[in-house]
Amino acid sequence: MAFPSGWKWWKAVDIDATPASLGGDLSNFPQPVKVTSDSDLALALATGADIRFTTEAAPTVELKFEMPYWSGGGGSAASAFFWVQVPTILAASGANLRMWFGNSGASDGQDTSLWTDVNYEAVWHLDDNGNQLDSTGNGYTLSAPGNAPDYQQTGQNNSCCLFDDANSEYLERDAAPVTAAPMTVTSLAKSDALTYQVACSTADKDGDSDWWALFASGGRAGQPTEWFSYDGVYAYSASTSGYTQNQWFHMAGRESASNSRASFYNGENKGTNATAQTPDNADRVSVGRLGKLTPSNYFSGYLEELRIASDAKSDDWIKYEALSQLTAGNYCTIGSRRLHARPKIGGGLACGRGRIGSLIG
Repeated sequence: MAFPSGWKWWKAVDIDATPASLGGDLSNFPQPVKVTSDSDLALALATGADIRFTTEAAPTVELKFEMPYWSGGGGSAASAFFWVQVPTILAASGANLRMWFGNSGASDGQDTSLWTDVNYEAVWHLDDNGNQLDSTGNGYTLSAPGNAPDYQQTGQNNSCCLFDDANSEYLERDAAPVTAAPMTVTSLAKSDALTYQVACSTADKDGDSDWWALFASGGRAGQPTEWFSYDGVYAYSASTSGYTQNQWFHMAGRESASNSRASFYNGENKGTNATAQTPDNADRVSVGRLGKLTPSNYFSGYLEELRIASDAKSDDWIKYEALSQLTAGNYCTIGSRRLHARPKIGGGLACGRGRIGSLIG
């Protein structure tokens, strides 16, 4: 039988995008949804395999989602973190979803193609204990060829990695997810230093003259986020505001074309640059340092949720990505458990959303 046959319960997940003041709607956006000590989800499986998402308007159509973290269920209150592909987030309101659970025969419903659907070539949540898996399925797993960061530290939304620049800690893979414009690179960060430090770079591992890098430039006045393209000559954009030590922030670099780049701090404060530069020969991606032949600019602090896309994400996309991760509750309100409507003997429905008294389990 078609979904949601077999599922007993659902909870409303209401997304309010209005505080972000977007200029337009977003399509197929990966929305963060965080659940903390939810007693209703004690009725979910201990593995979380029965979790599903739909929109309120189309409750029979499953949405793609990823569940990097799940703890509880099977009789215990659950905490979890999800990325859910929302078909449309309306700038004027947001979106209304349902989270389904309560099917003892369900198998894992995750579908991480939600990332490649919107041109992400590599997505590292940086929450693994050891090698950091790429959630796109493209295989850009990061390892620590040298000194490893501290894994599974407390992050902004989930777990993260802690890098010590004094110990030259980094993660790396000798392959590049994107080797030419357009591209967009984003990350959550919390740094304890005011130095020129790199969150992520794509570089020629056999030379020093071809690379792109996303900097937290604590050594420059205002501590801006900077996006560099280097092909023997520096070309970079700098955000118009910058980070504060020991506070989480979102950093983004966008290369729309060889002569069009931009940097963002917390999804806004955009700075631009139009100097033509075309790095080539990129064959290494590094996290926590500038990974050229002569490595440099090691990061000091925490990194979480690092992404590389092969398109130029819009200003609104970057803004909502930043604010939805930095804002408490991720712009989501999660409702109470409700009983799935199902046919009654003799016709009619056992319950419906309009009959609230019969919906609370």
